Amino acid sequence: MDYEDIILDILEPLSGDEQLISPYDDNMDKKTQFSLAFKALRRSTQLKSRLLSLINAYFLGKFLQNLGIKERNKYRKKITTHYLVMVDYTFDIFEPKPLQLLATRLVSVQHLKKLKREDVTKLREELIFFAGAQN
Repeated sequence: MDYEDIILDILEPLSGDEQLISPYDDNMDKKTQFSLAFKALRRSTQLKSRLLSLINAYFLGKFLQNLGIKERNKYRKKITTHYLVMVDYTFDIFEPKPLQLLATRLVSVQHLKKLKREDVTKLREELIFFAGAQN
C-alpha cells in the first residue's frame, strides 16, 4: 500500500455516530494505563485485527504524549522499536481527528509503520485540512 492509497483511505467520510473506546480508563494510575494499552496493542496485532490495532496504537500514543518528558522516556524504553514506530506514526497522523481511524477500510499499523517520517507529516497535514473542510 503506497502513500496515495493510504491518503485515500484515511480521508473517507465518517457516518457521524462513531466513538473510540480506550483500552484504559483515564482515572487509572499511569502504570496500569500503560500496561493495559500496550497489552491491548500487542494482542490486537497478534490477532491481526487491523482496526483494533490502529485504535490501540493511537491510545498508547496519546498516553505517551500526555506525559512529561522524563516519564514519557521511561515508558518508551519499555516498548520495542517495532511497536514505538507504529504508535508514534499512528498517533501523529490521527491526533487532529482520531475518529477518522474508524473510517479507514484498508490502512493498518503495519502500513503506517513502513512510511517515511515526511509522509507521516504530510498525512497529518492532509487530515487537518480535511477535518477543517468538513467543518
